[in-house]
Amino acid sequence: MNPEEFIKACVRLNPRQQEVLLHVLSGQEDEQIKAHLLNYQTSVSEQLQQLGNAFLGLEHQSAPAGLPSQIVALIARYRPELLGDSPWLTPQLEPAKKVLLSCSSIPESGLELLGSLYTGLLERKYTCVLLDDSLRLASQGLQQIEGEIEEGYPLVVLLSRNAASNPLVIEEIRLAKQRSQGKIVAIGVNCPWSLLSYDLRGYLQECTWQEWYSCRDTDGVVNRCLEVAMANKIAFTAALNSRHVSDIAPPQYPPQTFGETCLEPEKVALGTNFYLERPGVEELCQHEIQQPGALIRIKAPSKMGKTSLMARIIHQGQQLGYATVFVSLQFAQLEAQPDLEQFLQWFCTQVAQQLELPTKPANSWSQLLNSKVACKSYFEKYVLPQCHGALILGVDEVDLMGQNSQLAGEFFSLLRSWHEAAKNRPIWQKLRLVLVHATELDLPLSINQSPFNVGFPIELPEFTLLQIQDLAVHHGLDLSASQVEQLMAMVGGHPYLVRLACSQLAQSRLSFDQVLATAATNTGIYGEYLRRQWWELQRQPELVAAVGKISSQAAPVSIESKLASQLYSMGLITWQGDLVTFRCRLYQDFFAQVDSD
Repeated sequence: MNPEEFIKACVRLNPRQQEVLLHVLSGQEDEQIKAHLLNYQTSVSEQLQQLGNAFLGLEHQSAPAGLPSQIVALIARYRPELLGDSPWLTPQLEPAKKVLLSCSSIPESGLELLGSLYTGLLERKYTCVLLDDSLRLASQGLQQIEGEIEEGYPLVVLLSRNAASNPLVIEEIRLAKQRSQGKIVAIGVNCPWSLLSYDLRGYLQECTWQEWYSCRDTDGVVNRCLEVAMANKIAFTAALNSRHVSDIAPPQYPPQTFGETCLEPEKVALGTNFYLERPGVEELCQHEIQQPGALIRIKAPSKMGKTSLMARIIHQGQQLGYATVFVSLQFAQLEAQPDLEQFLQWFCTQVAQQLELPTKPANSWSQLLNSKVACKSYFEKYVLPQCHGALILGVDEVDLMGQNSQLAGEFFSLLRSWHEAAKNRPIWQKLRLVLVHATELDLPLSINQSPFNVGFPIELPEFTLLQIQDLAVHHGLDLSASQVEQLMAMVGGHPYLVRLACSQLAQSRLSFDQVLATAATNTGIYGEYLRRQWWELQRQPELVAAVGKISSQAAPVSIESKLASQLYSMGLITWQGDLVTFRCRLYQDFFAQVDSD
């Protein structure tokens, strides 16, 4: 079996086969592995036979006593990252010649591209670390992936349509962009740029974009990617004679979704049947945005529909002839701790680009003015006068400003001053602010400086039983009242979790009973989302401890308010007075299982 055939076999494994393979590689015995195979009747020996078939074509042979030694040898040679703390020796990698190759749910037609990339790197004496679904399932796999990305190695990511909506793949790209800006090549595998989500478009700015549709594209794409690997320097994109992302299209608002199948259910596209209005919320926002100097604050935990609501507010403004700008602070590189002037110039640049203003903010900055005064002056002189009607300025992910409390205090006090200026200056009455956040920010701001105690507040609730029934109908599902109640018992009325279940059921990938039976497992429909949450928690041991405390108790518990705020913003918990508990049974079941492991 050559390397290309081996890699193709690896990515063809189904989630159950990946799970068994990882348990065997970690040195577990049959009985231990069997305990992990929940809701599955196939024996361990049958699973091992299937693995033999997948790698070595062992049809019609008896099941091996263990994993065939040929497979172990191939993994030790080509996939040592899967061995972890296993009894087998992990070869020493060459740090100076390493490339990370990320893939997930690659269609059969794209396996030739993957195999050619892998083989081409090996032939040039590069160590290729395959970031695939098997590694993401491994007990320490996500930490291994983050460690590799932290080292700043180049990342080549194959984006199928499913991979482009995989929260783990998106997080890998976000981390790579944060750690090694420019060292990313993204390849759309039968997935054009126009189908990428708003988040992905933002993360891939200043990176290199390739598109692959058939074997005729393979040689060209592989050669360009190998040029990137061989260049192995900061200016990776200079080594490529290909389209640069910024030459194709900037990230545009509202966020895109993959058609009516709603593969990105946390952001629901305009004009779709999958968006459910909360009674009175949209109507109130549409009225408020027409008021001079309006400030709307949308608050809700992660994936509750905040961004989708903002999209509709902005769309309403466009229908009224307003200018509109959307700025997501997740692209502000706040981890690099920019100073106030750098941040405000970045912010003004985002506004200028979307309004197609010729003036560059940096050119209008005066050394005689402090940054906040210069920013306000820029809006007064160059931005607001260019808007014939009102200007809706939507600012998403404002919670991220909490990473730099001093910067956050300065920025939010500036926004408050703009809102106050509208009371007596007509030019500022044109500005309509929409701020989106998941939780309250603990900042040293006086009541006269904060934008979070003025304006029009909106807090999004979960879906009701009737709304879930309505959503199921929009997906073409005929769920009984009992089934809707069972779904709510598992995920509550959480919009993203409910939409994902409806989307999967509509595509007939699983039965309703299968969805519920495997919901809290690594290989269920929520597996990638849950592991993404667990990945985020593990970056802060105190959060892991807090989650462990909640999962160990049947009744609500008391935890430190700062930790509770973070868990609430992630959508994991809800408040019961001064105590907290998991938002739904899905989290209780998953984190109890993770904690026991």
